[in-house]
Amino acid sequence: MWDRIRALARKEFLHWRRDRLLTPFIFFGPLLLLVLVAGAVSTETDHLPMAVLDRDGSRLSRRLVEGFRNAQALEPRYTVEREEELAALLDEGKAYVGVVIPAGFQRDLLAGREPVPVQFLVDGTNAIVAFRLRTTISGVVAQVQEDLWAESGVLSRGLAPQIEVRRHV
Repeated sequence: MWDRIRALARKEFLHWRRDRLLTPFIFFGPLLLLVLVAGAVSTETDHLPMAVLDRDGSRLSRRLVEGFRNAQALEPRYTVEREEELAALLDEGKAYVGVVIPAGFQRDLLAGREPVPVQFLVDGTNAIVAFRLRTTISGVVAQVQEDLWAESGVLSRGLAPQIEVRRHV
């Protein structure tokens, strides 16, 4: 078997020596293919569409959604009234992230109740983008939480309710 491989390699080398036009294709063909594939697979996570189901409608829930707009990571383009609408937007690929803010979000957060559940549904069809979105969501939630604490003086009272980001597959 190794004799056949050696003979084939020798034949290809001789052919390459005779045909100098083949050299650029041998070296630049794979490079061009790599560039084309890398350009086609986008992992950009800026201004991705987001759907929001805000059952609380409070100042703090709007502040949380506004935090994503300010971070320029996600663009809250859709406001829905039912979970079915949210699921449809995610299924159709119109939104990459769905956010469900429960009723009583502001009340529970200011009362120091833990945990204050906010559900983030991330489209996992592109694993790289989904991982980046999870990281982005964690960062934005932490920043908004820190801003709210500083603004409301919660830190000075020793009450610091946590907004926890957990993965669920």
